[in-house]
Amino acid sequence: MREHKMHQNDQGPLKIILASKQHERFAPIERGLWNAADTEFYEADSAGAVFEILKSKDIKLVIFDDTLADTSGLDVVRVLARQAPFVSCALVSDLEAEKFHHETEGLGVLMQLSEPLGEEAAKLLINSLVACGLLVDNYVINAGGEQ
Repeated sequence: MREHKMHQNDQGPLKIILASKQHERFAPIERGLWNAADTEFYEADSAGAVFEILKSKDIKLVIFDDTLADTSGLDVVRVLARQAPFVSCALVSDLEAEKFHHETEGLGVLMQLSEPLGEEAAKLLINSLVACGLLVDNYVINAGGEQ
């Protein structure tokens, strides 16, 4: 069996910020993304830290926990939608799906992540990244899907 990883449409790894005051919560998602794709991770525990990283790195995705050290993930997503509209977001939230949709409509939120943040959440996120074109499975495209 050949090992392959998905890649960004552009050159280099997919750069992702993991925004949480408890980074260990994202370990299963980070592991799942790293195993499946060419990724580079940055950790931020506050809104200020997220925006500092955004200034210096070509970030394509921010995964927000429901709460950061200084505010909620949703509040940062609202600001991010105005300041960096081409950065995709995923947000951990226990809101009911319809309420989540209402709260995040128009903010560029790729998906809602629900507890537990395990392997299944990582797979769903990878599928969403492929669906929106942030990740491309080069093996499937180049080899016609043969394994």
